[in-house]
Amino acid sequence: MAKEADVVASLARDPVFIKLLMTSRKAQKLATEVSFLLGLQSEKRGRKEAHRGEEDVLRVPGYRFWKASKILVEKGLSISTEFVIERSLPFDVDFKLELRPYQEELLKQWREHGFRGVVKLPTGAGKTMLALAAVREVRATTLILVPTLTLLEQWKQRVASLLSVPGGKIGVLGGGEDSMGPITIATYQSALLKLHRLRTRFGFLIADEAHHLPSPEFAKIPLALLSPYRMGLTATPERADDQHVRLSELLGPPLEVKGAGIASLQTSGYLAAHRLERVEVELLPEEQERYDVAMSIYTQYLRKHRGVLR
Repeated sequence: MAKEADVVASLARDPVFIKLLMTSRKAQKLATEVSFLLGLQSEKRGRKEAHRGEEDVLRVPGYRFWKASKILVEKGLSISTEFVIERSLPFDVDFKLELRPYQEELLKQWREHGFRGVVKLPTGAGKTMLALAAVREVRATTLILVPTLTLLEQWKQRVASLLSVPGGKIGVLGGGEDSMGPITIATYQSALLKLHRLRTRFGFLIADEAHHLPSPEFAKIPLALLSPYRMGLTATPERADDQHVRLSELLGPPLEVKGAGIASLQTSGYLAAHRLERVEVELLPEEQERYDVAMSIYTQYLRKHRGVLR
């Protein structure tokens, strides 16, 4: 009969957490030390939950599962999982474009930071292309988060055309669609609602418009996912509530390249020259009244859901 592992990992009811059950005496003795190394708290399982005695349990956010596993193994503990972790794409992908020099440099930085990081590039500078090149590199099951249905459709088209992925292999969550695939594109809201289904299925997390991610609700998505590879994409990472500082924890360090600002990219011909003009419109009294009512509803919704006006 096979010996039971020192630690058994299982999915907690709260989708953000993985439970590590310290089943052996050796593991139980090390629980406090492991908890300290992870900055966690251990807890005793209640009688209703315990079926092997009063074993210690560590609740680990999903995104820290791999670090926890590494620490446990380094302590000489064996670990088994009661769930299946899906990481490798079941098909090959072929990226059809050549990256620009600044994109190559950003991909190199991302690689050097353990395949994690938040890419900051101006709008139109090719953040999507960079992310798809990263998919080709890691060849991992991938979840792509987007804030709008328009972006969802754009990503679906680009994944199909630039990575040569058949449409039937691309999952979509949002806009009335509810399908899962080795590469899945989801709105932030849909991913949050279906978090229980997502947390062990993807090796690579891509967050488009990543400045949305640190909000209290949306942050649950990267906290819950076991994805070891992560990339955020944004032209404007800063948030009015200063929560953008959490992006390093959720996705990885900021990645920037000198000479990849708007002016430099326009000079080099990678971005078209443009002029920004602000045109103010005077509203009629009845139009102003309708506008004020609509804005009040909008701001109340944001406050209720802890959103931030940017």
